[in-house]
Amino acid sequence: MVDMVPPETPLPEEIQEPAMAGPPAETPTPSQSAQTEEAAKAPTVVPKPQTAPPPPVHRTPPPVLPTEVVQVSSAPPALDLRLLGEGELAGALVAGAGAGGGAGEGGSGGGGEGGSGSGASGRCDMAGRLQALVRRDSRIQSEVRRVQATLSAGRRAMQIWDGDWVQSQGQEGRGLAGVRQAIAVEVAFAPRECRQQRVNGLVVLSLGDDAGAPRLALGTASWQWGELALR
Repeated sequence: MVDMVPPETPLPEEIQEPAMAGPPAETPTPSQSAQTEEAAKAPTVVPKPQTAPPPPVHRTPPPVLPTEVVQVSSAPPALDLRLLGEGELAGALVAGAGAGGGAGEGGSGGGGEGGSGSGASGRCDMAGRLQALVRRDSRIQSEVRRVQATLSAGRRAMQIWDGDWVQSQGQEGRGLAGVRQAIAVEVAFAPRECRQQRVNGLVVLSLGDDAGAPRLALGTASWQWGELALR
C-alpha cells in the first residue's frame, strides 16, 4: 500500500537563509601583507609638467663673396737660357781638343792644366765623351731641339751651365733637367783624374753634324769637369 502525503508548506522568504554570493574571502599571507605595506610607503611620483619648445633661433646667412675667375694661359713657360753667338764662342773647347782648352792662356783650344793631346788629357777628352752622350740619347735630342725651336736659337749655343746649372722659368729642375741629369751621371762615372782636370772658358757640345743641329755651352772662367756632377 502506498500513502499519498502532501508536500510540506515552504517557509516564508524573509525567514529563508540568504544564498552565498561568492566564495569566502581569502586571508592574505605575510608576504602579501609586507608588499602591500611597502607599496603604501613608496613616494608618489608626480609627472613633470610639459614645457613648450624653445623658439627657433634666427641665424643670419653669411654674405656671398664675389668669385674671381682667373684665366689660365695655355702658353708654354718662357725660357731664359743665354744664347751665345760665334763671337762669344771664339776659343771655346770642342770635342777632340783634349782636356784643357777654352779662351785662356795658350789660345784657342789650348791652355789649361794638362795641355792638349798628351798624358791624361788624351785619354779623357771629356768634351768628346759628353758630346757622344748627348748625340746618342734620344730624349736629350728631343728636349734640346724643342727648346731650340721655342727660343728660335738657330745656330747660337744655349748655355746651360755657367758655374751652376741655369734655371729656366717654369721648368722643374735646372739646366734642362733631363740633360743636366745625364751629364752629371756621365761625369760622375768618369775617371778621377779626368774629373779633376781644369778647363778655362767655355765648352761647346754639338748634337749633330748638320747645319741646324743645336749646340750646348758649358763653362765659366776656370772650372773642373767634376763640378758638372754637383747638384
